[in-house]
Parts: sequence; structure tokens; C-alpha cells
Amino acid sequence: MSGEALRRFRDQSSVQAGNEGDVIKEEVVQKDSVLTYERDVHFSNAGETVIMVTWSIGPDRKILGFYVKPKPS
Repeated sequence: MSGEALRRFRDQSSVQAGNEGDVIKEEVVQKDSVLTYERDVHFSNAGETVIMVTWSIGPDRKILGFYVKPKPS
């Protein structure tokens, strides 16, 4: 994903989800050479739904995975 694509995603997400609210959980986990940042958070337009934001970064500092989705109950 290019920097421009990531900016467009951020802008679209801000419109749909609203402003970030309370952070429920935030942690960094390392498994082997992959570093994963996990954040569970509320957004103003998502009601009580908790949204999971996750980034996985490889040893070469490239993004291996990125997602934003509702946390399963």
C-alpha cells in the first residue's frame, strides 16, 4: 500500500468510523522476527462496537499485514 493509498484509507475511515475514543487495549507482540501492534478502541460512529487495529511489521521494516475490523464478541 502506498503512502497516498494509506492517507485515502485514513480519510475514508475517519468519515465512516468517526473520531477515535477510548482505547481498551494496546500492546506490541513480537513473534520470531515479526513485530505486531494491536489496538482495541472505540470510535464515535461505531457505537459500543470495539474496533481492532493491527499492524504487522517484518524484520526489513516493511508492513506484512494491516487491518481494521470489528472485534469478535
